[in-house]
Amino acid sequence: MTADARRGSRPDPDDPCLAEVVARELRMLRPEVRRDPAALLRDLHPEFHEIGASGRLWDRASVAAVLAPATGPDDTPSRVTAMTATRLAPDLVHLRWDTDEGDRTVHRTSLWRREPGSGEWLLWFHQGTPRTRGTPPHRGDAVPPADAVPPGHALRPGHTGRGTPAPLTAVPRP
Repeated sequence: MTADARRGSRPDPDDPCLAEVVARELRMLRPEVRRDPAALLRDLHPEFHEIGASGRLWDRASVAAVLAPATGPDDTPSRVTAMTATRLAPDLVHLRWDTDEGDRTVHRTSLWRREPGSGEWLLWFHQGTPRTRGTPPHRGDAVPPADAVPPGHALRPGHTGRGTPAPLTAVPRP
């Protein structure tokens, strides 16, 4: 894991599940895992789907089939920055981060689901969106940064009253 990934990932130190999901995501970015379809498939949910940075839709089988031959032995891992981990529900974790691959930067988001019975965390959804150079990472008007939500609060969508959703705001949890 790069120093930037350690500094950017802010899992709750009291929630070991967030740390486990972050470690699994970072492991999947390693070239030796991407080259090995069995290793890659081990962390993909049977219903996995992805919207790639290219805009292409992928499923579990197509990702494994394309990544293995496309990842060379001399490839290096993407540089990961600004990673955040948020538990959305007891068995659902959302990760958000950027990758810098030299010639392009991509906003990335993943949803990890914990399987009933085994308790294993599996990647259920991933999306990559290319970012224009010079735009700040993850600082849109609609979603506040994860550290802007005070402890004991949750994000709740507001409403303008004109049919247009307002930005998410932090409200006390019931």
